[in-house]
Amino acid sequence: MEELDVTDVFKICSEKEARGIRVINAHIGAPSHLPPIPISRLLKEIESTGLKYLPFEGLRVARERISEFARKFLGREMDPERIFVTNGGAQALTSTLLALRDRKVLLPAPGFTQYFDNARIMGLRFSTYNSTAEDIISEILSKLGDAGAVLINYPNNPTGYMPSNDSLYCLWEELKRKGVLLINDAAYSQIYFDFKPEIPGDIVIDTFSKTLGIPGLRIGYVYWGIGETRAIFDAVYITSAGVSEDLAACA
Repeated sequence: MEELDVTDVFKICSEKEARGIRVINAHIGAPSHLPPIPISRLLKEIESTGLKYLPFEGLRVARERISEFARKFLGREMDPERIFVTNGGAQALTSTLLALRDRKVLLPAPGFTQYFDNARIMGLRFSTYNSTAEDIISEILSKLGDAGAVLINYPNNPTGYMPSNDSLYCLWEELKRKGVLLINDAAYSQIYFDFKPEIPGDIVIDTFSKTLGIPGLRIGYVYWGIGETRAIFDAVYITSAGVSEDLAACA
């Protein structure tokens, strides 16, 4: 069977829907369920949405709410000063790779199509590892080479594969010893079955599209847990001059 990427899966599902088959669109984060919060009510309450430019890093109140979300649902302490609100997960990903463009990056395959699109467009140096390997630590370390950063995405898009939390923390420790950054794309971290994923990593990128079922509102963030934040601030700034995220502050 030929290898499929996310766009291939999307096409197959669209064809099935056209034939009247019920499809749960988890593969692209297009929810087949209503969000837990009545979004229409919140939007009516926020009459000023989109009428002014916001701080490039996001409103302070939104960053504080994201920090609360991380503590309650991700099990991570995130300093609001190191959180940068983005135009969905796509900008979070693009900004992160742009800020790390001087490093070679090890990317997961199978993986989200935009990992490779970003790398190609930016001219990034990258190689890949098997994101469904049973021994994910050995797999990544064997493919590391001269990479300065590793990107993980679990539960994996598009396969849903999830290694144990212990193995991911062990991987993080191994990478720290080698001076290699771990980037965690946590977009699907709240969609799980057997056990709750934990979120190790020096940098976390996330989107509320999947968690809250609001892909059309384009609210994501980057948590920059390393050194100076100027590089990620600049990357967020040049890719979107202020995200209209009043909803994130009220959610």
